[in-house]
Amino acid sequence: GLPFSDPMADGPAIQTASATALRAGMTMKKELEIVREIRRFSQIPLIGMGYINTMLHYGFEKFVQDFKAAGMDGVIIPDVPHEESADMRRICQENDFHLAEFITPGTTEARMKDTCQDASGFIYCVSNNGVTGVKKIDYSAIGQVCSTARRYTDTPLAVGFGIGSPQAAVEAAAHADAVIVGSAVVKRLLEHKMTEAMALVAAMRTALDEKTVS
Repeated sequence: GLPFSDPMADGPAIQTASATALRAGMTMKKELEIVREIRRFSQIPLIGMGYINTMLHYGFEKFVQDFKAAGMDGVIIPDVPHEESADMRRICQENDFHLAEFITPGTTEARMKDTCQDASGFIYCVSNNGVTGVKKIDYSAIGQVCSTARRYTDTPLAVGFGIGSPQAAVEAAAHADAVIVGSAVVKRLLEHKMTEAMALVAAMRTALDEKTVS
């Protein structure tokens, strides 16, 4: 997470985390240091999530090049629609850096076709209208969206928004290739419950593995 003062797509947990990080002095330079530190221990693909204001202030091409050099593989920018991302997509492609695309239950098929054809890395499938945060969701709507998207792309689909339990992760994963969990983990970190956060991730991993095997 790359904190921003106005995280418009996020709910209370991520908003609080962003404000807390900024008050504590988080900067782009420190974020680069975190990415480099992660790379000392893991080569699993690493995707950042942030808002375009901070990246434009840093310089978008410099942002991509610096974070790519540090070890990041791509970025999620929820406040940049596909129609306005052409220059950013070009810069990312030139630097072998992924810019995640978004589709939602409200995405028209024509727009989905354009979005999916340009996608790389993975496509973020937003499960419901609203902001991030744990909530009860019927994943059948985004499931229909995922089925339509597969007509136009082989890029992996990842469902996010609202996933806060192993069962919810399994329900969401039934329609996609991956699940995205943010608020449920961040909330526990804000409460200084690192052990609980780790246990939640482990339980989700186990539930997903068991579902795949079965």
